Amino acid sequence: MITDPNFFFDKIRIREPFSIARFNDGEMLAIEGAEGSVSRGAQKVDKAVSVYLTESLLPLEDYWVGVPCRTCFPKQRQTFDSMCGNYNTFSATIFTNNSRYKDIHDAMVEALRGREVIWIGGDDQDVRRLPFKISTLLCASSKNCFTQFNDTIHNISEMDVKGKVVMSSCGPMSRAISYFGFKYNQEATFIDIGSFFDPVTRGVTHNYHLDKTGYCKECNSE
Repeated sequence: MITDPNFFFDKIRIREPFSIARFNDGEMLAIEGAEGSVSRGAQKVDKAVSVYLTESLLPLEDYWVGVPCRTCFPKQRQTFDSMCGNYNTFSATIFTNNSRYKDIHDAMVEALRGREVIWIGGDDQDVRRLPFKISTLLCASSKNCFTQFNDTIHNISEMDVKGKVVMSSCGPMSRAISYFGFKYNQEATFIDIGSFFDPVTRGVTHNYHLDKTGYCKECNSE
């Protein structure tokens, strides 16, 4: 299992296409069919969400799947392992690492230097403050955006994404974008970046940005 984010940053630097999707507790709860909402209440779980996320766990060459921490989320990790085994996996907290957030942030920004970036994010995000230039912006609803999933995948298919980096920050839908987007566009790189840049795009900080999540040895493994 990959635990060092530089594994992916090196691929960005040498322009080697890949895709990553981070499956954590909310995504696994949706796959298990839990009722209610995930992603801090931003995504209502229904059958379609569960189906798309389940299919997004299927193997695909150069597609990497982030696994839930077995210490923090033992039940969801057990579900993941029963479905997927250990193919092309990395720690789901590889970017949201609370003990090394600034170092990871700076390394990612450096790796993206000179790359053309397409951003897919919620309509509550302001990408003008991102520390890299966005060439194309696709907006989705900040609430229950999975209803726009098919339109989003269609829009990607209509674009020239070859050699570009597609970053998605739209809750659980980002996981499905990384899978389906890359499945049909394997000369692009798809990164499910989640809330990593929320402090600048939304003016919102989460506990891992502030080193307040509590230390977990597995989540912070190097």
